[in-house]
Amino acid sequence: MRIGEVLSKKKVLVVLDDVGSSEQAEKLIGKYTLCSGSRILITTRNKDVLRNYRPKFPILDYEMKLMSTDYALQLFSKLAFNSDSPPDDYNDLSRKIVIATGRLPLALEVIGSFLYERGQEIWEETFEKLKKAPHEDVFQKLKIRYDALTPEQQQIFLDIACFFIGEDKSNPIYMWKDCKYSASTGVDVLIDMSLIKITKNNRFWMHDQLRELGKEIVCQEHGQNPGKRSRLWIREEILETMTTKKTKNVLALDLDVSKCYPQGVIKSEEIERFKHLRYLKFNGGTFIGDFTNCLTKLTWISWSHPTGASELANMHLENLAVLQFSDNDFIDDSNLQCLIKMARKLKVLSLIRCKSITKTPDFNSCPDLERLILSRCGNLKEIDSSIGKLKSLVELTIHFCDRLRDLPEEIGDLVNLKHFSLTCCKVEFPYSIWKLKSLREVNFVDFFLPSDAANSWELPSSIGMLQNLEVLRVTSHFLKGQLPSDIGNLPHLRILEVSNAHVSEVPETISMLPRLQRLELENCDEIQELPALPTSLTHLKVSSGSLCVVPDLSNLTNLVELELNDERIGGCDQPCTGGLWWIGRLSKLTNLSLRLDNVPAPTELASLRLLNQLDLFGLNLQPFPELPLSLQNLGLGNFRSLVSLSPNMINLSRLELHESSLREIELNESQLPHLRELHVKACFGLKTLKLSSMRKLEIVYVGLCSCLVEIQFSRVSLKDLTIAFCESLRRLVYAEQAGQHNHESVYGMILEIQVAGTSESWEQFALFNCNVQSIGGLSNLKNLKSLLLYYNDGLRVVTGIDELEFLANFDISDCRSLEWSIDVSSTKLPNDCRISISGCREDFRGSVQSYKYQHKGESEEKRKGQMPEEAESSDPSASNKSSEEAESSDRSASELFSMLKQIQDTQAVMQENLAAIKDDMKALKSNLESRMLHVNKEGEMNMAVFEDICRQYETLIKLKQNQDTQAARKVDMKSLQSYLESQMPHLKKQGELHRVLSKQYENVIKWDNYYLSGCWSSF
Repeated sequence: MRIGEVLSKKKVLVVLDDVGSSEQAEKLIGKYTLCSGSRILITTRNKDVLRNYRPKFPILDYEMKLMSTDYALQLFSKLAFNSDSPPDDYNDLSRKIVIATGRLPLALEVIGSFLYERGQEIWEETFEKLKKAPHEDVFQKLKIRYDALTPEQQQIFLDIACFFIGEDKSNPIYMWKDCKYSASTGVDVLIDMSLIKITKNNRFWMHDQLRELGKEIVCQEHGQNPGKRSRLWIREEILETMTTKKTKNVLALDLDVSKCYPQGVIKSEEIERFKHLRYLKFNGGTFIGDFTNCLTKLTWISWSHPTGASELANMHLENLAVLQFSDNDFIDDSNLQCLIKMARKLKVLSLIRCKSITKTPDFNSCPDLERLILSRCGNLKEIDSSIGKLKSLVELTIHFCDRLRDLPEEIGDLVNLKHFSLTCCKVEFPYSIWKLKSLREVNFVDFFLPSDAANSWELPSSIGMLQNLEVLRVTSHFLKGQLPSDIGNLPHLRILEVSNAHVSEVPETISMLPRLQRLELENCDEIQELPALPTSLTHLKVSSGSLCVVPDLSNLTNLVELELNDERIGGCDQPCTGGLWWIGRLSKLTNLSLRLDNVPAPTELASLRLLNQLDLFGLNLQPFPELPLSLQNLGLGNFRSLVSLSPNMINLSRLELHESSLREIELNESQLPHLRELHVKACFGLKTLKLSSMRKLEIVYVGLCSCLVEIQFSRVSLKDLTIAFCESLRRLVYAEQAGQHNHESVYGMILEIQVAGTSESWEQFALFNCNVQSIGGLSNLKNLKSLLLYYNDGLRVVTGIDELEFLANFDISDCRSLEWSIDVSSTKLPNDCRISISGCREDFRGSVQSYKYQHKGESEEKRKGQMPEEAESSDPSASNKSSEEAESSDRSASELFSMLKQIQDTQAVMQENLAAIKDDMKALKSNLESRMLHVNKEGEMNMAVFEDICRQYETLIKLKQNQDTQAARKVDMKSLQSYLESQMPHLKKQGELHRVLSKQYENVIKWDNYYLSGCWSSF
């Protein structure tokens, strides 16, 4: 759907940034008329875009004004002198250069960075070059900086602009070094000159204008003869070049084989023309022919999504430095070994989603390998012991290799290893790892011990030997015991994160870490106290189910983020002792989360003038503390009153309310004038929620409020409403005068939904698995596009559908009590509305069927056939229909065949996801079982009952047929786990525990039934 279709019906503001052609504007907007008050803002570098685009509304041309000379001089000075103004002896020349750049921000940034700490002679030469460039030509001004680079630096710049945006910085450096470039120095120069930037995850980034400059420089090489250019990435130019022998200048090639070759086959005679190729990237396709004398200078191969096995054994790969395979089902152990034997200079080997790899190759033939990445290779079972011979290896990454069970002891021989990452694998790793003194970063995240391994492991005292370690992250339920005191011997440690572990004690030696900035101990439920911590800390997170004493953190004056979480809130006989009197001393705090049982709330919160986000959960909020004006996000839990909210909450934009005992919550604009988001969760006593006159409120989430009966909205401006697990909800009233509402999804046992007042921008209404009996007022949703009603057995009455003149999708399934018919003579439903009905009453289906065929011009005889959308049509018994019915069902059979093919494809995908689902279930079960340890003996549960529940749920989950629900399911399972954990301390009897667990699993199953619809994507 074009944006223009929306613009014609509602008042909106649309911004289209950097539109390059009138065709783009036409495809996005079309030639629709605008609703009164709507505006479209288009930014473009080409005025012809607006001249050639002729919509049905006026265009007001506005050319952006240049920066004033004073502001331009200030920007230039920050980069050239690291100050707001130039020194006196450079003032005149600086002003001249600013004017010569045309006061363009990007040119000012690039030229200013270039001139930093340069002599006056260079300044004057640069000014003379700027004067010669056309005043309006930004490329010429930027090219001045490019021309000042050395030839090597120019080649590095062009490679990044054409191929390496988003690539890890380390990989291209190997290729450039093979070209005898001073690669690291060249990259540093480009960074210093603001021609490129390096992101936080060590990847290249470049401004789009600089990227276009680089590509334009390449395109201008040898004019109309692409075969003589240095780099090719445009399909037409590559195809043209493949047919000529004059390709000696081509150094790099990026080829999407599927778009260039319909058969997906590349022959050796087409490749051998590229005598000097050093970079080759393929997407799709396969190789055929003799490549013995081809690609002799190739240093980089990147190949994804091949379409067949290739003849790779005869490739000439002696100079190969980087080998990347991804989404490759055809590269197996033997041909990978052949490639590795030839690539004796290999520096980087990356295997991502290579399903046929079961074992890594023998690494003796590539002793100079520096980076080894193994990710999502689902059948990888073994890492060859020759890995210990890789004395140059600096990075080893193993992610999501499910069948890998152990790592060779020889890993301890990797004397230069700096980065080791192990994520979501079931391995037993050797303790020889801890003697690698070169290690700087270690990540063990969500890994499991094999079933035949020991039940737990501890961080060894030998960790103190890792004198260069800067980052240590460990996430594992199998980690137990205390952190070793030798951890205090790591002088360079900056980040220490331990989570989901049974760690019982933090050593006092942690205070001896002078560079420690981030300490996270999350879900470490056996930690009772914290020792003195180093004053260098800026981020501290601690959550434990055994925390007994609130630590005194008054000395941590550099803290920016603090989280203290006692996970036993509400169920602890002996809550935390100590106080929070020291909070006011942490003046740099921006994020503060305190989840402590019955500890008095700190009284000095108002003094934290930088505080942006605050969570207070379980604390004694009487009286309610005064809050700082800077606060924008607030979360409250276990509170009893909202009457005494702080008057300083006028800037609050997000409010979360958890586990309140209130029976009614009523909020209005006078309390929270700028509130944008409201989340109400697990307020088990809540019966009524009223929200009125909150013009800024856009998002509302209500969940796990089991006693909630009624929700009222009046004069609000909602965009997104979600209601989940509210089992007693009977009535929802939405009365809107001038609001904006796009989407609603409702779950529970609502008996009545009534929409009162016109809403012009509510576009989707979805109702699943509810006992709702009536829906009224749909005619007030003037621009409703999609109506989805699934599994609502009690639904009998729906009014207002006939008035939905813009409805595009009407989908009803398993609403077996619905009594409704379409008046074909008066309905406003559009002719092209897609209607799908299944599992409903015969008279209801017949009414809709009659409407559909009349609007499609079908005969009365054809109207007697079944609807092609009905699921029942796929029943094998349908083949026994009479010949007359069969003749009228030809089109239905064709559509059903297509539907069947889609179902089969979906089932195939689900088979691949099944293993991941099982792992999720096992992890959840393991976590819940560990939580059971906190239940006292009197309330100890029958684990057999619990395991039976889990088995039932596993059986149900195998029935899933929608691959798009996995991420959402993780969110739901995490929410369920959190809720169960919060309730465990309350449970005293086995029967009560069994009842609650059973009820919650029933709720999860309801969610899964809902997911089968695949129609709700906003949760």
